[in-house]
Amino acid sequence: ESVVDLNPTGFTESRGMALAENRQVGQGRSPTATGNLFHALLWQGSANSYVDLNPTGFNASIANGIWGNYQVGNGLTTSLQTHALLWNGTAGSFVDLNPPEYSSSIAYDVWAENQVGKGSGTATGGMDHALLWHGTAASVVDLHPFLSGLSITMTRSEARAVDAQGTITGTAFDASGTRYAVLWTPIIEAGAGDFNGDNKVDGRDFLSWQRGSSPESYSSVDLGAWSANYGREAWQVVGVPVPEPSGALITVMLGMLTVCSHASRSRCVYARNP
Repeated sequence: ESVVDLNPTGFTESRGMALAENRQVGQGRSPTATGNLFHALLWQGSANSYVDLNPTGFNASIANGIWGNYQVGNGLTTSLQTHALLWNGTAGSFVDLNPPEYSSSIAYDVWAENQVGKGSGTATGGMDHALLWHGTAASVVDLHPFLSGLSITMTRSEARAVDAQGTITGTAFDASGTRYAVLWTPIIEAGAGDFNGDNKVDGRDFLSWQRGSSPESYSSVDLGAWSANYGREAWQVVGVPVPEPSGALITVMLGMLTVCSHASRSRCVYARNP
């Protein structure tokens, strides 16, 4: 094994938080380069390959996660608010993920177009809630309400990681502060326009529509549904809270509906079931 010191020349401190392929992210500070404030950093395997990701309008920042060309983390604004941030390799590429109704937010992980973390504000009654974004502040989805079906009342939550299938894991807290590991798992189910029941809305369904396959014939309305949902799949999310101290296991359906692109499951649009 070999070790590489990623601390850039002139930096007094640095730390790595995550890596993907030959890229690493974290933060560091330097009396000259960063004004002795911590800045989010991106490396490519060597100390002096670093890129300072700290955006204009932010005093300090940290990069917590990375996937491909995307990095996520959070920054401290000049008005001293913590905002979740998304980058695409440079400081100037940043996207402020903090929605207007949130006073604070943090992004911990990213996979393709999905980012996860937590936030609090008037929208959450001032409590930290697990959040999901799709690249913009306006796309935010509060994951906390889907914990309401559990036998335990959760007062706070955070989403820590997301994978290629859209599975999200994190932590929920009850009123006493006890922590519970939580898993939101997408499960494919048939959607409108999936006439052959293979959980995909594709060309095969159009053939089924043409044939008027049994048990019933199809109408122009059905064709419209097929056209609107072409290339999509419907998912349902299941939450599995695991109390960290005891290891007990509870399984519950949380009633979240997601629609993900069939061509690329990287983009999921979440909405609550009626």
